[in-house]
Amino acid sequence: MNVLLLSTGYSFVADGNFGLPHLVSLASYAEANTDCAVHIVDLDYERHLPQPNLAQIYDASFDVIGISCYSSFEYLKAFYLAVELRKHRPDARMVVGGYHPSACPEDFTGPDSPFDHVVIGEGERPLERIIDEVQRGARALPRVLGPEGVADLDSLPPMDWSKLSRYLGISRKVGNQVTMSLSRGCPFRCAFCMEAAKGSRSWRAFSPARAEEELRRLDAALPLAGRTLFLTDPLFGLKPAWRGEMLERMGRLDLGVRKFWALSRADVLNDDDLRAFNDANFGLGFGLESGDVGMLEIIHKGGSGGGSPADYLERFERLAAVAGELDFPWGANVIVGHPGETEESLVRSAQWLAALVENTPRLTGFISIDPYRYYPGSPIHQNIEEYERRYGTVVYRKRWWNYSEPAFTATWLDPSRSLDYRTCAQRSRALFAPIAETVGKRFSYGGAAADYFRRSVDSQRRLFHPVQRLHQLRDHALWRRLCGDPTADVRQDTEAASLLAELRVGTVSRIERAFGPLAEPLRAALLAEPRERYLPEEQVHRAARDEAIPLSDSGKSTISAMHAYALNYSLLDLQPGDWLLELGTGTGYGAALAARLVGDDGFVRTVEIDEALRAIA
Repeated sequence: MNVLLLSTGYSFVADGNFGLPHLVSLASYAEANTDCAVHIVDLDYERHLPQPNLAQIYDASFDVIGISCYSSFEYLKAFYLAVELRKHRPDARMVVGGYHPSACPEDFTGPDSPFDHVVIGEGERPLERIIDEVQRGARALPRVLGPEGVADLDSLPPMDWSKLSRYLGISRKVGNQVTMSLSRGCPFRCAFCMEAAKGSRSWRAFSPARAEEELRRLDAALPLAGRTLFLTDPLFGLKPAWRGEMLERMGRLDLGVRKFWALSRADVLNDDDLRAFNDANFGLGFGLESGDVGMLEIIHKGGSGGGSPADYLERFERLAAVAGELDFPWGANVIVGHPGETEESLVRSAQWLAALVENTPRLTGFISIDPYRYYPGSPIHQNIEEYERRYGTVVYRKRWWNYSEPAFTATWLDPSRSLDYRTCAQRSRALFAPIAETVGKRFSYGGAAADYFRRSVDSQRRLFHPVQRLHQLRDHALWRRLCGDPTADVRQDTEAASLLAELRVGTVSRIERAFGPLAEPLRAALLAEPRERYLPEEQVHRAARDEAIPLSDSGKSTISAMHAYALNYSLLDLQPGDWLLELGTGTGYGAALAARLVGDDGFVRTVEIDEALRAIA
């Protein structure tokens, strides 16, 4: 029997990660416990091959097809890929698993669903039962299986990384960071987190000896020298005894890894733990979530071991200071706009973070600022009515994974009665962008893989770039219009206009550096004329770039690059009172610039033969 395990695209692949340990574990278990051969195909990895073969997923030999829907962002891909597969393989047993199926199995069990089974939580044992049933020619299993967590991870067979042999040769092309997991589960219940959807909250790990074996096995198949290794465990090293022995073993490993990266919590570590992580060549990511005590209480963060949120923040300050002494790299994730957030809590969080990054004697960490995302299966999702009643939270698209622009719709909510979506986004940018800049200036980690961590610092600064905000404003206007507001248009948005005016200053300066100084009236016209008003709305984020921008899908008509207008009008030496005839109006940007130059006493006539463009102009 042949089994296909199919990844529609791993969420972390865009970050330069290579691995699929969850599918390798499933494949290894299935082959060890059933009479089958398992094949793994990843559609993202496939595109990196010299000769990709996307058609292989339709091979008639596959009797069981398991699709990984890792997160809610992959829901539509997973569902409609299965629809296509069902057309080609009507008799194959189709299975789906992952975080989203665990949180919302009903999304895969409707009358039009192509799936035979949905797996909640860990998939090894449910997949074994499905394969066994198909081999027996039976069909008695329920449609929804699990959760069936593996209590003893050492009972799992060795991970067979040859299951990724098709992609091992291009792994560095995909990314120089390898992913692996050594434990499962998290006993904490952070309000925003999907982890609880998998059913088992107990923390379980390979024994340290077995974990070391698995790391060596991974290195034999996929040499780790010169790479970073991201241990994707929800909470690495929760138990002190395991953590201590594991770090000792990893400190002795000679795999040539540039740096291990794992996720932990400030309230489960002490100074000696941080030193042990440092000796083992680790960096750590922390879910800090907020610098405001009140928000930490709402998020359910910081109460571990009888401590308080205030103790949690104090502990983090101490860890940041010790990290600086050790030259130890760290990252801290902060959520803005979490249900219950107010403008006052945003300000308090920003003030605490600003003090942290300014006052830590040696800053070797970075702050990652993320908008809150409404994840299904999280405690908030399960109790949204309570958040609506208590805080006035409004989630505008509760099933955002069904729609386009999920990066926007997942975040589109009013956190509280006193803080709506738009104000939250504006205030967050104003409050946290300076913190990202301070981190960029003060970040001083100089150890192994320093360039890796510097890229994270710089990427956070780029998140506050005006173009990123323009993408958000464009999507917000689109969805307001889809929801019945015909006046919503990002081209008429005052915040967008201000951001684009800011960007035009830089563009005009670059034009002058390249082509020489412009006459002041021409320079003023280029700065003042809102080029975005002459573009399709989906192109607004490009409005201040010095490039030609298409006005239609055909690309036959464009708005010329800004330097082209600057050079042409410089050569024409347009003056107040001049008359100008322009052939080829486009949508009118060039004529509008010329009108500013010739003034009220001049005259501009422009001719356009394309009726669609003429109507826009």
